[in-house]
Amino acid sequence: MVRSEDWKQLASRLHLDLASPAFSHLGNRQTFFDEALLVLKPERETELITKWKIPFDQFLDFAVRHELGHAFCQEADEAKAERYGERLRKGGPIPCEAKKNATFWWKFGSHQPEKTGADATIFFAPVKAPH
Repeated sequence: MVRSEDWKQLASRLHLDLASPAFSHLGNRQTFFDEALLVLKPERETELITKWKIPFDQFLDFAVRHELGHAFCQEADEAKAERYGERLRKGGPIPCEAKKNATFWWKFGSHQPEKTGADATIFFAPVKAPH
């Protein structure tokens, strides 16, 4: 989590879209989120809504799913990460296009992975946060 006051400076230094509320560094397996996704920051909230046209109450879910699309598939391509994030929202499998022409699938449901030849199915079971 990055303080909103530091977000734009960090994004600028890394040559990222200043209006983006999250980014992942795939090589280091790290994902960073603007604290405005969790802490009321009216000015930043207005910027995000204006840029992305997403109701703010859906923004955290949108950002997390998108970054999971990057992380699960080790995918740098924004359009593919977005498609993977949308598949997550719908609860379907995510067909990852692996770098060595193998296809990997992330699917909600079981903790046990299944693997067949060059194809692999990796199951991801969501965990409810404690109340």
